[in-house]
Amino acid sequence: MNKKRNHAIGVGLGLSLNSYNQNLLMRSSEDTGETFQIIDDSQIEFSKNKFSTYMLEVPIEFRWRTSSPSEYKFWRIYTGLRLGYVVASSSKFEGEPREY
Repeated sequence: MNKKRNHAIGVGLGLSLNSYNQNLLMRSSEDTGETFQIIDDSQIEFSKNKFSTYMLEVPIEFRWRTSSPSEYKFWRIYTGLRLGYVVASSSKFEGEPREY
């Protein structure tokens, strides 16, 4: 962006996968729609409870360096934001209610 080449703008495009293991049970029913319930270990035994999202991301950064064309030791400061859009999500639950 300038003659000293120490200011720049960085723009990118990416796909990210975020996976969360949790104790929240997500259910879908015709009566109430989607419901969320905290899993009580004494009532439900489960081996897998995972929620995943697939996100399209666009990072935008402003980059500033204390460099020169001949010097390689310098400070870097990168700041910016990341815009994201969830294109798909999935939930996987493996378990069953405990019997007494």
